Amino acid sequence: MAEPRKWHLAVKTNLLFLAAATANAGVEVELWPHGTLDIPVWYSPYDITPTRKLRLLATQPELRWWPGQVMQGHFIGLHTHVVGFNVAVNDKGRYQDPNHALWGMGLSYGYALSWGKQKQWGVEFNIGVGFAEYDYDVYQNRKDGQLFRSGSDFYWGVTRAGISLSYKWAFPRKK
Repeated sequence: MAEPRKWHLAVKTNLLFLAAATANAGVEVELWPHGTLDIPVWYSPYDITPTRKLRLLATQPELRWWPGQVMQGHFIGLHTHVVGFNVAVNDKGRYQDPNHALWGMGLSYGYALSWGKQKQWGVEFNIGVGFAEYDYDVYQNRKDGQLFRSGSDFYWGVTRAGISLSYKWAFPRKK
């Protein structure tokens, strides 16, 4: 007799964002037999130096379709993203969202591997492309710097990338 289908859940962290000193955690939950919802959240409140900042709060929910078993093997996804930011990477300006977060959408591809006795540990690789729309204010990059420019723009290109470490659970389905 075949083993009853299980319902899957995973917690994860993106190692690429950790390497960029950005705290992140995510959860992925099975919604239907070949579909999951992945919800990562990133937070970075850091001033690297007085004139270099990487402050952001972001999420990037993604619906994923797995041709085989969920959370194992190949997948394709449709993601959206919302990012609040305050970033200074040079001496010219500090870029900040003016109460209108960056947002956008994209498509992604990935591959997930599992290991361990129960196949609970995993690593996932993914890349996605899409667009982002954002408004910004630019302030002089010094303490209490003055606003000197505002604008808006679109970005087309890589919108998702990751090497994520995960821990997975499989729960029996109730009839």
